[in-house]
Amino acid sequence: MLANDAVPVSADYVVGPGDEVMLRAWGAIDVDYRSRVDRNGLLNLPKVGSFSVAGVKAADLEAHLRAQISRLYTNFNLSVTLGQLRAVKVFVVGPAQRPGVYTLPSQSTLLSAVVAAGGPATNGSMRKLSLRRDGKVIAELDAYEFLVTGDKSRDLQLRAGDVVVFHPVGPRVALTGATDTPAIYELRGPQEAVREVLRYAGGAPVLANPNRAQVERIDPGQQRAARYVETFRLDAAGLQKPMRDGDVLTLLAISPEFSNAVTLKGHVAQPLRYPHTPGMRIRDLIPDREALITPDFYRRKNLLVQVLPPEDEPERDEAGNTPRRRAGTGSGPAPSVQTARAQRRAARRLAAEPGAPGGRGDHRAREEVPRGAVR
Repeated sequence: MLANDAVPVSADYVVGPGDEVMLRAWGAIDVDYRSRVDRNGLLNLPKVGSFSVAGVKAADLEAHLRAQISRLYTNFNLSVTLGQLRAVKVFVVGPAQRPGVYTLPSQSTLLSAVVAAGGPATNGSMRKLSLRRDGKVIAELDAYEFLVTGDKSRDLQLRAGDVVVFHPVGPRVALTGATDTPAIYELRGPQEAVREVLRYAGGAPVLANPNRAQVERIDPGQQRAARYVETFRLDAAGLQKPMRDGDVLTLLAISPEFSNAVTLKGHVAQPLRYPHTPGMRIRDLIPDREALITPDFYRRKNLLVQVLPPEDEPERDEAGNTPRRRAGTGSGPAPSVQTARAQRRAARRLAAEPGAPGGRGDHRAREEVPRGAVR
């Protein structure tokens, strides 16, 4: 963690006892001094005086001290910054992951204490986090609003002796099915609309069926069984449907069927889905023979395009000489000639593949291939 004097101070930070103030003045007075605010909220400067700074915001501290010193001196310049900040001791109680006493930097807020305590436990609420000060509740934070919308309007700065209270978990509903964020969500009150539950989950995805969703509900008043199922549409009326504790909301997926698609697959250049039109024929999908040649064919064939010597002509080196076989190695052709012949056979097999230009299944007139070249 960074030291307190290395963390930028927010403009609304309130100066209090234990904070270090660095003051420099020149002109009619010459002061370069570090001083801590005492427990009475006073800043003591030798040869200058004592000034009350407790409760002043960091953005107003320089102007506040300038006005105080101006009563004693004139014609001076002043620079005021905050040094090492005080620490505050707060208490975390209730169903938290790690309740206890925490010493936090003075810039810490209610959310800082929640994070330090590890958040709520399994039976703890995220919808109601209270901050108590001097025996009174001064703020209640809804963590969902911070996580969903980033609202920190109720996230107050902590002071020494504050108590952060985790409350027991409230009503909960489950979201499952065709959603990107299936989870169990806590309701703010006894019931909330389907629209709000989907807002916590980031909204209904495009693959969810807007014409049908279902909710499983518990109603002890039912005569036959306590559980029953309802179906509804995700329209304006359906999004206002109230959700209660124990409900399970299931979003159903749309059908994978295409309404007007024709699929072209196999040994073709573009295996895709095409829109169907009235009177459509196969020739509309395959307009010419080039549509039956895959791009992979040309990639493999380009690897074999090189000039090779004829079969009855021995291969020569760069100087034009015929390589000789070493004594005692047999009377067969040289290894380089064997390689050339293997390349010719591979080229013929490739050219004879079904659907390849000039191969089996290609009835176009074959062009004459110059001797010593591979198509």
